[in-house]
Amino acid sequence: MRSILVVTKDKDDYRIIRKCHRSAYRVDLAPTSDTALNMLHHRRYDYLFMDIDLLRASEAGGLKTALQALWQVFPTIEIVVMCPKRKSGKP
Repeated sequence: MRSILVVTKDKDDYRIIRKCHRSAYRVDLAPTSDTALNMLHHRRYDYLFMDIDLLRASEAGGLKTALQALWQVFPTIEIVVMCPKRKSGKP
């Protein structure tokens, strides 16, 4: 079975992704970047959904450096960066 790793502290984001993909993918949750890196060392994932706030906090060198750290562990993984939705009325 194909697998998705969701890296977020927001359980609602995890539940939505799991609900959308439950028939075709196993969906796991990692609440921190360190947990995600550990999980990537032990299991093959096809996709990684990453909360942008956790991504920013994971590396001092910026987003590109943080993404490269993930790709070093798992070079073929597809990464989707999740951003908070924009509040209505604000540009």
